[in-house]
Amino acid sequence: MRALLATEFYKLIKQSRTYYALAAIFVIEGVVLFSAYYQGAGIIDIVLSNLKDTFYFEGNLLNGNLVTYFILNSLWFHVPLILIIIMSGLLTTEYKDKTLQTVMMQPVKKWQYIFSKYIVAIVFTTCVVFVLALTSFLLSYALFGKG
Repeated sequence: MRALLATEFYKLIKQSRTYYALAAIFVIEGVVLFSAYYQGAGIIDIVLSNLKDTFYFEGNLLNGNLVTYFILNSLWFHVPLILIIIMSGLLTTEYKDKTLQTVMMQPVKKWQYIFSKYIVAIVFTTCVVFVLALTSFLLSYALFGKG
Protein backbone atom coordinates (compact mmCIF):
# COMPACT_ATOMS: atom_id res chain seq x y z
CA MET A 1 0.00 0.00 0.00
CA ARG A 2 2.88 2.38 0.72
CA ALA A 3 4.28 1.76 -2.73
CA LEU A 4 0.91 2.64 -4.28
CA LEU A 5 0.69 5.84 -2.25
CA ALA A 6 4.23 6.82 -3.16
CA THR A 7 3.49 6.18 -6.82
CA GLU A 8 0.31 8.25 -6.74
CA PHE A 9 2.06 11.16 -5.01
CA TYR A 10 4.85 10.96 -7.57
CA LYS A 11 2.34 11.08 -10.43
CA LEU A 12 0.60 14.05 -8.82
CA ILE A 13 3.87 15.94 -8.46
CA LYS A 14 4.99 15.17 -12.01
CA GLN A 15 1.68 16.26 -13.53
CA SER A 16 1.98 19.77 -14.98
CA ARG A 17 -1.72 20.46 -14.44
CA THR A 18 -1.09 20.40 -10.71
CA TYR A 19 1.16 23.43 -10.88
CA TYR A 20 -1.11 25.30 -13.31
CA ALA A 21 -4.05 24.79 -10.98
CA LEU A 22 -2.11 25.88 -7.91
CA ALA A 23 -0.93 28.96 -9.79
CA ALA A 24 -4.55 29.73 -10.74
CA ILE A 25 -5.62 29.53 -7.10
CA PHE A 26 -2.88 31.90 -6.00
CA VAL A 27 -3.58 34.29 -8.88
CA ILE A 28 -7.20 34.52 -7.74
CA GLU A 29 -5.97 35.16 -4.21
CA GLY A 30 -3.68 37.89 -5.52
CA VAL A 31 -6.49 39.52 -7.51
CA VAL A 32 -8.70 39.68 -4.42
CA LEU A 33 -5.84 41.15 -2.37
CA PHE A 34 -5.02 43.67 -5.11
CA SER A 35 -8.62 44.80 -5.48
CA ALA A 36 -9.09 45.04 -1.71
CA TYR A 37 -5.91 47.09 -1.39
CA TYR A 38 -6.84 49.62 -4.07
CA GLN A 39 -10.65 49.70 -3.91
CA GLY A 40 -11.51 48.21 -0.54
CA ALA A 41 -12.10 51.46 1.32
CA GLY A 42 -14.51 52.70 -1.34
CA ILE A 43 -16.46 49.46 -1.32
CA ILE A 44 -16.68 49.49 2.49
CA ASP A 45 -17.97 53.09 2.41
CA ILE A 46 -20.66 52.20 -0.13
CA VAL A 47 -21.77 49.10 1.75
CA LEU A 48 -21.88 50.80 5.14
CA SER A 49 -23.26 54.20 4.05
CA ASN A 50 -26.71 53.51 5.54
CA LEU A 51 -25.29 52.06 8.75
CA LYS A 52 -23.00 55.03 9.46
CA ASP A 53 -26.02 57.11 10.45
CA THR A 54 -27.07 54.58 13.07
CA PHE A 55 -23.82 53.04 14.31
CA TYR A 56 -20.45 54.41 15.34
CA PHE A 57 -17.55 52.59 13.71
CA GLU A 58 -14.18 52.66 15.40
CA GLY A 59 -10.91 51.67 13.77
CA ASN A 60 -10.30 50.53 10.24
CA LEU A 61 -12.97 48.15 8.98
CA LEU A 62 -10.82 47.04 6.07
CA ASN A 63 -8.50 44.80 8.06
CA GLY A 64 -6.83 41.43 7.73
CA ASN A 65 -9.84 39.53 9.05
CA LEU A 66 -12.21 41.00 6.48
CA VAL A 67 -9.83 40.47 3.58
CA THR A 68 -9.16 36.87 4.65
CA TYR A 69 -12.92 36.38 4.75
CA PHE A 70 -13.23 37.84 1.23
CA ILE A 71 -10.44 35.65 -0.13
CA LEU A 72 -11.72 32.40 1.33
CA ASN A 73 -15.32 33.12 0.34
CA SER A 74 -14.37 34.08 -3.20
CA LEU A 75 -12.69 30.70 -3.67
CA TRP A 76 -15.53 28.44 -2.48
CA PHE A 77 -16.44 27.72 -6.09
CA HIS A 78 -13.01 27.78 -7.69
CA VAL A 79 -10.97 25.60 -5.31
CA PRO A 80 -13.21 22.50 -5.48
CA LEU A 81 -13.47 22.83 -9.25
CA ILE A 82 -9.71 23.12 -9.66
CA LEU A 83 -9.07 20.21 -7.29
CA ILE A 84 -11.57 18.05 -9.17
CA ILE A 85 -9.73 18.80 -12.41
CA ILE A 86 -6.39 17.85 -10.87
CA MET A 87 -7.62 14.63 -9.30
CA SER A 88 -9.53 13.50 -12.37
CA GLY A 89 -6.39 14.17 -14.36
CA LEU A 90 -4.62 11.42 -12.45
CA LEU A 91 -6.97 8.74 -13.73
CA THR A 92 -7.58 10.14 -17.20
CA THR A 93 -3.86 10.43 -17.87
CA GLU A 94 -3.41 6.77 -16.99
CA TYR A 95 -6.29 5.78 -19.24
CA LYS A 96 -5.00 7.94 -22.10
CA ASP A 97 -1.44 6.59 -21.81
CA LYS A 98 -2.74 3.00 -21.53
CA THR A 99 -1.01 2.51 -18.18
CA LEU A 100 -4.28 1.69 -16.46
CA GLN A 101 -4.43 -1.66 -18.22
CA THR A 102 -0.85 -2.36 -17.18
CA VAL A 103 -1.63 -1.58 -13.55
CA MET A 104 -4.68 -3.83 -13.62
CA MET A 105 -2.52 -6.74 -14.81
CA GLN A 106 -0.20 -6.33 -11.82
CA PRO A 107 -0.80 -8.22 -8.56
CA VAL A 108 -2.46 -5.19 -6.97
CA LYS A 109 -5.94 -5.34 -5.52
CA LYS A 110 -8.28 -2.93 -7.23
CA TRP A 111 -9.64 -1.59 -3.97
CA GLN A 112 -6.10 -0.74 -2.83
CA TYR A 113 -5.43 1.02 -6.11
CA ILE A 114 -8.59 3.14 -5.88
CA PHE A 115 -8.10 3.71 -2.15
CA SER A 116 -4.57 5.00 -2.73
CA LYS A 117 -5.93 7.53 -5.23
CA TYR A 118 -8.57 8.54 -2.70
CA ILE A 119 -5.98 9.03 0.06
CA VAL A 120 -3.80 11.13 -2.26
CA ALA A 121 -6.82 13.28 -3.15
CA ILE A 122 -7.65 13.84 0.52
CA VAL A 123 -4.07 14.68 1.50
CA PHE A 124 -3.58 17.00 -1.47
CA THR A 125 -6.88 18.80 -0.87
CA THR A 126 -6.08 19.26 2.81
CA CYS A 127 -2.65 20.65 1.98
CA VAL A 128 -4.00 23.07 -0.63
CA VAL A 129 -6.73 24.39 1.67
CA PHE A 130 -4.29 24.75 4.57
CA VAL A 131 -1.72 26.61 2.45
CA LEU A 132 -4.44 28.82 0.97
CA ALA A 133 -5.76 29.71 4.41
CA LEU A 134 -2.26 30.36 5.72
CA THR A 135 -1.18 32.55 2.80
CA SER A 136 -4.43 34.52 2.78
CA PHE A 137 -4.16 35.10 6.53
CA LEU A 138 -0.50 36.13 6.43
CA LEU A 139 -0.80 38.35 3.35
CA SER A 140 -3.99 40.00 4.60
CA TYR A 141 -2.47 40.85 7.93
CA ALA A 142 0.75 42.01 6.30
CA LEU A 143 -1.08 44.40 3.97
CA PHE A 144 -4.06 45.50 6.08
CA GLY A 145 -3.09 44.88 9.70
CA LYS A 146 -5.43 44.14 12.57
CA GLY A 147 -7.69 47.12 11.99
